[in-house]
Amino acid sequence: MTDLLPWLQNGALAVLLAAATIWDCREGRIPNWLTALGGAAGLLLCAVAWTTADSSVVVRAFCGAAVGGGALLFVFLGGGVGGGDVKLMAAAGLLAGYPAVVQHLFYGMLAALALILGRMAWQGGVPAALRGAWTVATTRPTAPASGDQGRPSVSFALALTVGVGWVWLMSVL
Repeated sequence: MTDLLPWLQNGALAVLLAAATIWDCREGRIPNWLTALGGAAGLLLCAVAWTTADSSVVVRAFCGAAVGGGALLFVFLGGGVGGGDVKLMAAAGLLAGYPAVVQHLFYGMLAALALILGRMAWQGGVPAALRGAWTVATTRPTAPASGDQGRPSVSFALALTVGVGWVWLMSVL
């Protein structure tokens, strides 16, 4: 069973991210029930790991949830992401564990930056994109990032999916 556990964790993470990406791109939000299911899957796999493997798998899973959710909590408080993104990252951290969640978060943030710059360039050209990037970097929004408030927004679920996909791709190459 211990050989199967990483496959189950990665499979559950892939399903969670695919569903969250589709929902976030269509609706502009990630529902609580979806992140709760992802968290429940993570807890179930922790219980399986506790009984069949060593307890370090469980410790890494909870550290992953704390690091992933905690890092995005600061971004949320600054108005950069929505609450669903924070819960999604915590559930993803629970499934991926520590230190994998750090790579997922890093490459997810890079993907979000690339998506934002690409969207800005598409909408207003490269000079406007660079001016917009400076504006995004130097201003603090007055409300959480829900809807378009003059700042470009992209689906963080999509960016996280790209980041996780990149980490998985690099692990097999």
